[in-house]
Amino acid sequence: MASASEAAAAPLAQLDRSQIREELSLVAIRLPPKHIAAALKSIKKLLLNRSRQQNVVEEAASQPAAASVDGVPKAPSKLLLMSQSISEEYLKGGESAELLPEECRKVLADSGGEIVKHTLVLEYEHFTYEEALRKVRSHH
Repeated sequence: MASASEAAAAPLAQLDRSQIREELSLVAIRLPPKHIAAALKSIKKLLLNRSRQQNVVEEAASQPAAASVDGVPKAPSKLLLMSQSISEEYLKGGESAELLPEECRKVLADSGGEIVKHTLVLEYEHFTYEEALRKVRSHH
C-alpha cells in the first residue's frame, strides 16, 4: 500500500511537460548585431524583461532578412523583444510606429532597424515551479 506522500507525488511523476506551453505575440525591433548594445541601454525598461527569457534573440534563418545579398549570406539580425504591454498596444492599435514609445522610435531611426512581429514560444523550462503548477492545474 502506498503512503500518503507517495500518492501525492504520483501525479507529478506523470507530468506532461508539453502541456506547459504558451505563445506570446510580441513586437520586436530587428537590428544588426552592431547596434544591439546601444539599443539595450536606451530601451532596457521597455523590453520583455521576463525571467528565464532573454530580451535579445537571434532571428530565425527562415526569416526574409536572413537571406543572402548577391549570393553572399547576410549576417543574421537580432530581435529586441518588446514588453507585452507595448506589443499589445501596437498590435491592437493598427501597427503604427507612432504607437511605440519615443525611445523605441529613436532606436529605429538611429540604427535603421525595423519593427517586426515575433511569436515567442515559452515551454516548461521558461516557467517557475509555481507558474508550471498553475498551467498544469488549468488543464485539468
